[in-house]
Amino acid sequence: PLVGLLEHADPILSQAAAVGLESLTAHDEPLMVPITPAGRKRRADAWRAWLQENPWPKIEAALVEQMGSEDRAVRRRAIVTLGHIGGDAAREALRAYVAREKDNNPYPPFVNDNRTDHFTFDAQSPLNPRTLQAATRALGFLGDDEAVPLLGQILAEHGDPEHGNLYLAEAAAEALGWIGTPEAETVLIDAFAHLGSYATYVGWYSDHPALYACHASPIHARVIEAL
Repeated sequence: PLVGLLEHADPILSQAAAVGLESLTAHDEPLMVPITPAGRKRRADAWRAWLQENPWPKIEAALVEQMGSEDRAVRRRAIVTLGHIGGDAAREALRAYVAREKDNNPYPPFVNDNRTDHFTFDAQSPLNPRTLQAATRALGFLGDDEAVPLLGQILAEHGDPEHGNLYLAEAAAEALGWIGTPEAETVLIDAFAHLGSYATYVGWYSDHPALYACHASPIHARVIEAL
């Protein structure tokens, strides 16, 4: 259906279809085509040819391979795409990735200290949590009930603001909510029961202590939302 919409007369709809296809396949469209009927047909024909040569199992296998790329942008894009279209191979690869990376915690222990000056980061920083969060959420998007024990382990190991990675714990809670099995629910309830005061968690995100009372704890909010 998206390939068919590439030829739609509305250029906004046609471009939206192209963006959708790129998001579903992690394939960058090689053509720069004019927004004319002939240009739209060229684009559609190019996509048809590419998809003919790259059926879904081949796309999935290529994306799994890209998860090991040294390029962080390529790695994250593959992970996000697998969260959209992945099957059993993707679930297995994502579980392995999260299990391997979950203990590589780049954040220093948080002990009665405000780390704002040392805890801010941009997209290129090794402290940026987005890639591991994306892989963890992908397990939820794909309804991977085999990942429930792993996600529960993450909540148990990283739900402590002193030594944990709360960004990862948040994503695990979200994933458990999307999986939505009774086992996932039990893990969430148990994790919530073991959380401490929300103000302690606010501090982990480098907020100033004077502002703790007017901010929330994302991990508390994510578990409640998931339930």
